[in-house]
Amino acid sequence: MTDEIKKIYRSTPENDLVAELCFYGKMDMDQLDFMVTVIRERKLARTYLTEAGNIRLVHLTPEALDGVLKDARNADIPVTEGSFRPPVQVFCPALSGMKEDEIFDVAPYAAKTREYLQTLPAQTGQDAAAFRIYFAGCEQDLSDAEDCDMIFLAVEKDLFRILIRDTQGILFPLTPKTTAARFLSYVKAALSLRQTERTAEAYPAAFWSAMNALSDDDRADVPVEEPVIQKTGKGDFTCGPQVYKQKQPDLYAAVSHPYAGVVPVSYWKKLQTILTGNEYTDVEIRMDRKRTLYICNLLADEVHLPLTALPETAYTSAERSGVSDRCGVCPAGTADPQLFVSTMLKGLRQLRLTEKVLPSFTLSGCPCCCPDVPREDLIFIMQKESPEDLPEGQYCQVILHADHDRDLGYILYKNAFPFLMALGSLVQASGMIFPQWYPQNMELLPRLTALYR
Repeated sequence: MTDEIKKIYRSTPENDLVAELCFYGKMDMDQLDFMVTVIRERKLARTYLTEAGNIRLVHLTPEALDGVLKDARNADIPVTEGSFRPPVQVFCPALSGMKEDEIFDVAPYAAKTREYLQTLPAQTGQDAAAFRIYFAGCEQDLSDAEDCDMIFLAVEKDLFRILIRDTQGILFPLTPKTTAARFLSYVKAALSLRQTERTAEAYPAAFWSAMNALSDDDRADVPVEEPVIQKTGKGDFTCGPQVYKQKQPDLYAAVSHPYAGVVPVSYWKKLQTILTGNEYTDVEIRMDRKRTLYICNLLADEVHLPLTALPETAYTSAERSGVSDRCGVCPAGTADPQLFVSTMLKGLRQLRLTEKVLPSFTLSGCPCCCPDVPREDLIFIMQKESPEDLPEGQYCQVILHADHDRDLGYILYKNAFPFLMALGSLVQASGMIFPQWYPQNMELLPRLTALYR
């Protein structure tokens, strides 16, 4: 392996090698087998789910990375370096094709768009902000597209409404209805205007001018076939937080939201053993932008075994705290946010705190706290140097984002867990939830923070 390759893939705060297996939110049984083989042969300890629906392999040796790249090529699975951010990102609902309320399955359109992007000249992907395209099967899906710039919304069978998000974050319609097969021409026109200011007044004229400039070939309809799930069965299963009823008769999905998207390798091994040992067929693993796992196409009598394999799952809003998967592999970072949030939540579960007693929280791996970092109630911001008047140590600044980014002071990084335990215990003892508690205790919060410097 060349030094240049090592440099590209070395991007974690620990200066380790990182690779990302690109599944784009959908993994079949063969791909699961491939990943488990990689995990076993490279002796990996954990994997990370990413917003793009990919799986990140961390703490790789040069030899292990060499093997992963070679094996992935042979299995026709794309691999990127950990800190790579495509200049254009494409998303769709994880359960597209399986939801009762969807107009039609939009996942094939997202896949075709990604195929087209692969034909474009390679780019560094280090833009300040990627251009994000979302394919929505119904209006309810729009809540998952709040940071996306262009949205294809299914409104009738084979018809999209196309929406653009302006520079203020407001959606405006580009066209109320258009034939779905024309989607790629709209993508091409929008990409030619990435540097154009998006306003409801000026953008439409620029867009239609770009559309008219496309060649006939670029404007041609693109045939898209919706996959059909043939598996059927009999029986019924009482659905709950961890079981989702698909629109296909008698098919279900087992659901888990692993803390911060950190998945121990034992889970993948156990899942593979269950699925292959019991001759499950046509099973798919789906992953959404919030790092939720879905084991799909299960019969009623098949659901219980995959549920036993699922990792600890998040239920409360605090346990579903958002985290930037890119922050953890940014060369500027000094900590791993996904591992931090996951470790904190596993420990805090012993307190059995009820919903909204503990605030949601996240970590920024460096002082800049860029827009990739979710704006949770509490934000811990890693510091590169010790603050003035404090002893040498690894510190993080505590920001109460829920109160207009109020600065609560500094704590030692190693004290984040006891700080959260104390905060959760205080709120629980008051009989209130955090949104009620903190406005009445604004003087107490900085004093609590000071105890953990």
